[in-house]
Amino acid sequence: MSNGVATTPFTVWAATAPSTTAATLEFCARHRILPRVEHFPMSRVNEAIEHLRSGKTRYCIVLDAGK
Repeated sequence: MSNGVATTPFTVWAATAPSTTAATLEFCARHRILPRVEHFPMSRVNEAIEHLRSGKTRYCIVLDAGK
């Protein structure tokens, strides 16, 4: 951390008010807007982290615990 600002390749979606989240989800559903995600099985967690750190991630990464 430098000057109070975190320096990490990881991005966290800030929480919003439940009503804002609900409105956003309703808008997406109404307009058929889908998320773009890259899935990695938990067995490839190290590869997923390296993919994220290298800047190759285009959207967001999801680790699938069931795989």
